[in-house]
Formats: sequence, structure tokens, C-alpha cells
Amino acid sequence: MADNLEASKEGILYCKTVLKEGRRAADRSWRGAWAVLRRGALFLGKEKKHGLLIPLSCDSFPINLQNAEVELANDYIKKPRVFKLTTANQSEFLFQAPDLQSLAEWLDVLNENCITSPIEQDNQQLIINKKEIPQRKSISSLPPIPPTHRGTTSQQE
Repeated sequence: MADNLEASKEGILYCKTVLKEGRRAADRSWRGAWAVLRRGALFLGKEKKHGLLIPLSCDSFPINLQNAEVELANDYIKKPRVFKLTTANQSEFLFQAPDLQSLAEWLDVLNENCITSPIEQDNQQLIINKKEIPQRKSISSLPPIPPTHRGTTSQQE
């Protein structure tokens, strides 16, 4: 079994933050980065020195790939070999690979790491199982209850 600390893939990617938690990113410029994919997260750094990743900036953070989506950015025409990564918290990143082989490798390995969490898988299974259980009919689908007639009493004087 592979060590969880071992990187699944690493290499140079050019990246651009489009959205940060659903809002337009303040800095939308392209930057070169040393990308390291490890334990369901993508780490971006300026470079790797002595086996350590130097962060891209002081607010650099790993990109959580849990429940994320990765796809080729066919609609982005300004640069070639670009793919889009959208996270569960609605952050969106564009990445440009240096060549076609690298692009294919990154897409494959990122898609493998963008799996749903075990909790999410359990919740989805519960929803599926709940649909299979026959549900009790609602009250509105039962036949109407006939009104009961009370005897009328006449008032005597």
C-alpha cells in the first residue's frame, strides 16, 4: 500500500483563481506554480527546495479535492491545454498544463482524487435506500370518512 504522505503527482502548472468561495477572486492573474497532489488535496508552491514546497503566497492554501469537479475548459480560448477545477465550496481554478501528455495525466489523477467523502457516499446510499422502502400512504389519499348524522331534537314549548 502506498504511503499517504507520498505525492500522487507533482509538476509545473500555470494557475489562475477565478472564484474564491463563489465570489470573484481579487487576483485573477496567471502564475506559474509547482503543484503537488497529495491525500486528496492540491498544494501549489513557488518551487520545491530540499524536498519542501515553498508556498505561492502567504495566504496560499491547499485546494481540497473532496467532492470537487475537474474538466477540460473547452470554453476557455485564451490559452491552450487548460482545465477547470471547481471545489465543493464553489471556488474555481483554471490550470494550464505545459504539454498535452501532462494535461492528460493531471486530468486522470485529479479525477481519481475528486471522490466523494465516505460520509457523502453513506448519505447518498441512505437516500437510495429510503426510496426503495414503501412509504405509508398520506392521509389525503385515503377515502373520505362519511359524515355522521346526529338526530335533531325538536324544542317543545
